Amino acid sequence: MQRHHPKDINLYSETLSNYFNTFLVANISLGTPPQNFTMFLDTASSNLWVIDSKCKSKGCQGNPGGISKHVFDSTKSTTFINNGQYFSINYGYGAVVGNLGTDTLNLGGISIQNQTFALAETLADPFGEQPIDGFLGLGWPNLAVDGVIPPLQNALPQLDSPLFTVWLDQRHQTNIDPAAGQITFGALDTGHCDVSTIYYIKLSSLTYWMFPLSKFQLGSYTNSKATLAISDTARIGFGAPQVDFDGIIKFLNATFDSTNNIYTVPCGQINSIPEMRFTFEGITLHVPSSNFIVDQGLGNGLCVVTVFVLNGGGFGPVWIFGDSFLRSYCNIYDIGNKQIGFAKALH
Repeated sequence: MQRHHPKDINLYSETLSNYFNTFLVANISLGTPPQNFTMFLDTASSNLWVIDSKCKSKGCQGNPGGISKHVFDSTKSTTFINNGQYFSINYGYGAVVGNLGTDTLNLGGISIQNQTFALAETLADPFGEQPIDGFLGLGWPNLAVDGVIPPLQNALPQLDSPLFTVWLDQRHQTNIDPAAGQITFGALDTGHCDVSTIYYIKLSSLTYWMFPLSKFQLGSYTNSKATLAISDTARIGFGAPQVDFDGIIKFLNATFDSTNNIYTVPCGQINSIPEMRFTFEGITLHVPSSNFIVDQGLGNGLCVVTVFVLNGGGFGPVWIFGDSFLRSYCNIYDIGNKQIGFAKALH
């Protein structure tokens, strides 16, 4: 890949906030004049949707942590076009239902004309507990509901390079971190990533950002069975298949907390726990224990193992690389070359 010096590019970037160490969000605007929204950044979906001003369901009315939701009022935008097409998407914990429309989207300084997005008129109740106004899907077009062209695909003609980079800080705050990371559009993030060495892996599928994983190791536990993984900015920690999850918990001698439905280890043991090792096509990357064992403020000297069971059932990925991996390596989502790159994150 060609390296661009920062002074030679049109740099589009957006600071990312992290709410409750769970929701990685970016700010966008829609309409003329612009209406502002806080969006869940999701590389594992491909649609853009915001709450419609007509939505009266409980999921639209939430006020989590004192954070008010913003809604889109199409009558106040002179550039909005309602195409009337029905829209529905399900995220596993609940559905989003509404209609499609088009308007001007501003994303990280990029103005995208005639972007199709969904206006959510009904949201499942769990969305009311989330400090977001919608989803910004950054997956591939094949994953998009109703064949909608994702925002980044529409933005490609304006970018110097057909890619985007995500960097996360190593801070783990239980409230709100207003500067938790950065997303850079059209360029490598040379300020936060060691771009002198980038490990590129060809994608296995043009739906999710999915790639082959050949080996996983944590201390004495090793699994050399080839499998798949995806990079997912909307997930905390790692999602692992049952066999690897069991191996991790056994090696860590973690204790199950039935009240909070989590596994814990004493915080004082973090520095003595070895790193996770992931091997891709002969390249091994390392994730330190401080990025997958986190103090989430339980207040009893215990830290949370941020690994969850992912039962793929033979379909789709069997590992999910969430924020634990992103804190260790910048993820470079290379649309043009259909590959993903990993560069050591600078902190």
